[in-house]
Amino acid sequence: MSTDPTLRQSHRATPPRHGSGVIAKLLTTLYALVVLPVALGLLSFGSSGLQRVVTTSGGGRSLLPEILNGPMATQILLGLGVGILLLMSIVVTGLASSAGMIVAGVLGLGAVLLTAVPSLLLQLYGVRPEFVPAELLDGFFYGVPLVIGPLLGGLGTALAIARRRPRSPWFLSLLGLVLVPLGLLIAMALMFGAHAEGVYAALQRFEADFNPVVALVVAAGAVLLWVVAATTAWSTLASTVMALLLLAASAAALQPGLVGIPSAVWKVPAGQVAISFLMSGGGIAAAAILLVHTAVLASVRGRARRRLREQPPAEPAVPTDLSGPTDPPPVGQPA
Repeated sequence: MSTDPTLRQSHRATPPRHGSGVIAKLLTTLYALVVLPVALGLLSFGSSGLQRVVTTSGGGRSLLPEILNGPMATQILLGLGVGILLLMSIVVTGLASSAGMIVAGVLGLGAVLLTAVPSLLLQLYGVRPEFVPAELLDGFFYGVPLVIGPLLGGLGTALAIARRRPRSPWFLSLLGLVLVPLGLLIAMALMFGAHAEGVYAALQRFEADFNPVVALVVAAGAVLLWVVAATTAWSTLASTVMALLLLAASAAALQPGLVGIPSAVWKVPAGQVAISFLMSGGGIAAAAILLVHTAVLASVRGRARRRLREQPPAEPAVPTDLSGPTDPPPVGQPA
C-alpha cells in the first residue's frame, strides 16, 4: 500500500558562530574590571599634573618642554601615558570579545552617578585613606571618567553589532561621518552642562543638594553617547573623524596663547567643563580610544565578512518517496 511522498531535508553544514566564546567573554570581562579602575586612576593622576602646568603657564609659548622636563613631567607622563595605554588595551580586547568593553562602560557609569549625586563625590574625597593621593580622584572633577565610560561601552556595542551584521549600506557609512561626530558633541555638551551644575556647583559653592534636572540631563547625555558610539558599527571612519576633532580641540586648549578659543566658550558653564576636560588630557585619551577602535572594528568586520563568504550554501530539500516499492494492482482493475 502506497503513502504520500514526504520531503527529506538534506544534511546542512553547521552555520558559523558569529559571537565570541565563553572563555573570551570571561577573560575580557575580568581584564576590564581590573584594568579600568587602574587606568582611570592613573589618568586622573596625570590630568592633575597637566592641569597645573597649563594653568600656571604664561601662555603664548609651547608647553612641551615643561611637560617633558618640568617638575610635573613624571606625574604627567606616567599618569597620562600609562593610563591611555591601558585604556587602549581594553579596546584591543575587542578583537576577542566585546564583553570587556561593554562591562567597562557599565563600570564607568559610576562617574555618571557621581555627577548626578555630587554629595557622593564629596564623601569619596572625605573617606579617602591618607596614603591615596587626592590626584587619583581629580579626574572626576575634570569630567574625564564621565566621558570615557559610556564611550567604551558604546564602542563595545558597535563591535558586537559588527560581528553579527558586518555589511552596512554605503549611505549609512557616509551619513555616519557627519552624524556620529555631531551626536557625540551633543552628548558631551549635555554631560558637561550637567557636570557644571552638579559637581562644579558642589565643589565651588559647597552645595551638594540633589538636583533631579541635573541627574536627568547627565543620564540622557550618557545614553546618547553610548548609542551614538554604537552606530560606528555602520561607519568605520566616523570614529576617526571624531578623534581628529578631539585632537584639534585639545591642541587649542593646551596652547591657549597660540591657538585661540572663542571667548564665548569660556562664558558658558558647559564650555568651561569642556575646556577643563581637554586641558586635563581627556580629549587625547578619548581620541586614542577612537583611533584604536577604528582599527579593531575594521578587523572584526573583515573577519565576520570572511565567515559569511566561507559559509557553504544550504542544499535544497530532496523529495523522497518513503513508501518503498508498491504491489501491482489486481487483474481487471485500473492501475
